[in-house]
Amino acid sequence: MAASFVDEILERNKPYKYFSESVGQRMPSVLIITCLDPRCKPEEFLCLMPGESAIFRVGGGRVAPLITQITTLDCFLGSFKEIMVIHHTDCGATHMTEEKVHNHVLKEEGVSVEDAKKLVLPVITE
Repeated sequence: MAASFVDEILERNKPYKYFSESVGQRMPSVLIITCLDPRCKPEEFLCLMPGESAIFRVGGGRVAPLITQITTLDCFLGSFKEIMVIHHTDCGATHMTEEKVHNHVLKEEGVSVEDAKKLVLPVITE
């Protein structure tokens, strides 16, 4: 029995190839950007096969916070022909405010008000 859930999922991962071993395989031509909500599973609801797309998850499924990562990955892979942005109904990110996030972070030991103020949320509206 695994010592933790992380150990368990790493054990389950052993049959899969690492990225470096998969070089030379067809690169994905579609980048999917979706919410980081764990209930949102594009692999399932789009019936994706492994390697058919690259998927980025971000609060609210917003593109702006990912521009650097998108550009870097496209430069590295050079394969994106399409970008698909998926939002979902009543996304929790649309209910977040900087005040809520700051108050949540301030509950942690050793976090100062100045530290909390450094966190800036992207503006999310539906």
